[in-house]
Amino acid sequence: MTPNQKAYHAQLVTKIHLTPMYRTIYKDDRDLYESFLINSYGVDSSKKLSITELNNLIDYFSGKTKTIRQDPKGRPTEKGMITDAQIAKIETMWQIVGRDKSDAALRNFIKRQTGEFPLHLKKLTQKEATGVIVALEKMADNGGGAA
Repeated sequence: MTPNQKAYHAQLVTKIHLTPMYRTIYKDDRDLYESFLINSYGVDSSKKLSITELNNLIDYFSGKTKTIRQDPKGRPTEKGMITDAQIAKIETMWQIVGRDKSDAALRNFIKRQTGEFPLHLKKLTQKEATGVIVALEKMADNGGGAA
């Protein structure tokens, strides 16, 4: 993000916390707010949302819209979420290069790559998924073997 975009992003985060719905429902219950963000956007903090997602959330919290805009698969409309093809590639490559082929081991591997433990692969961004795929491809080139 450019410095201007970062400043705008910070203003939007502040604006969210000033909306009527946030002040009425979420201000005193951080756990509830985090749960809402995780279920709606796959993140636990509004600071992790894109500018488009922040604007959508402000519209929702301000009552300008009755729903959070989502695509037919239930993900926020923000472009950049992991694709089904990326999910398939990650899962397939993990079965090839992972020593421990379990789902938990894959998520631990993803945590080492992205810094966050995904409850579902659909919560990854395309950028994070690409990073995971590149790491898996490097492992395949080196003969595999991640726990």
